[in-house]
Amino acid sequence: MQPQIKSKVRCTDGVAGEVAHVIADPLSLDLSHLVVRVNGTERQVPMTAVSETREDSVDLLCTSAQLAEFPVFAREDFLSSKEVEIPHLEEKIHVEPGQVFVPIPDLEKSVPRRRFFAGFTNHQDQTRQRRRAVHLQEKRQGFGADPGGRQE
Repeated sequence: MQPQIKSKVRCTDGVAGEVAHVIADPLSLDLSHLVVRVNGTERQVPMTAVSETREDSVDLLCTSAQLAEFPVFAREDFLSSKEVEIPHLEEKIHVEPGQVFVPIPDLEKSVPRRRFFAGFTNHQDQTRQRRRAVHLQEKRQGFGADPGGRQE
């Protein structure tokens, strides 16, 4: 069973927090880490530290003190599934878009390069939104393509 976002996270000594996000390996498409929110701090917990996953909770193999030693989730080192397209990711990992993160490869961590690609992705999204708005407006006005591909 796959961990669900907002599931309670239990350590060996009691409830510690909740699942905030999941991190996927972009090559295998398997979950590699949970991002566990504990008192406002998000920690990266490897799946090897998970003993059991239920529908509404996740049990860890560590204590709350050990959980606090896991690395803090650094959002700037990851891309969400809304920011990058990874084929078949949604088929394998079943959470809401934007809740799955993948690590940015070390070669791609260059800030100017990352800003370029982030701008490119945002530009593509804006272009898609404009095209969809024009299409919907044409549809409302009764315009559309005829079978020959010409506009009416």
